Amino acid sequence: MKIRIFLIIATTFCALSGCTNFVAYSGEPKNTLNAATIKGVSPWFAISPIGIVIKSVDGNKVKRFASKVRVRPGQHQLDVVCYLEIDGQRFFTRHKLEVDAGAGKLYHLSSQRKGDICQVFLE
Repeated sequence: MKIRIFLIIATTFCALSGCTNFVAYSGEPKNTLNAATIKGVSPWFAISPIGIVIKSVDGNKVKRFASKVRVRPGQHQLDVVCYLEIDGQRFFTRHKLEVDAGAGKLYHLSSQRKGDICQVFLE
């Protein structure tokens, strides 16, 4: 019975959150038509053992569970953390990325493993 109630609440929350315009950080553009979207890889839902979390955009802290951000066209600085799991141990590296975002473009953060660190780049 408790599981059923939990599933109903979780399903309702997921459905409602999909219908809202979630703001990931202060300063995120309200007009999404010209904004570029940058997607990370949530370490909680990643299929691979690598997750990439966007921590801030231009010094503005990103909310904890945001997996994507929208930015105005132009130059931006992203602060990202790459989580890497090896044999049950989690390693992380912090990266500063300079991004030249184009209007209406969709970008994906990606990574490449180098030993126990990962390098992050934009695709």
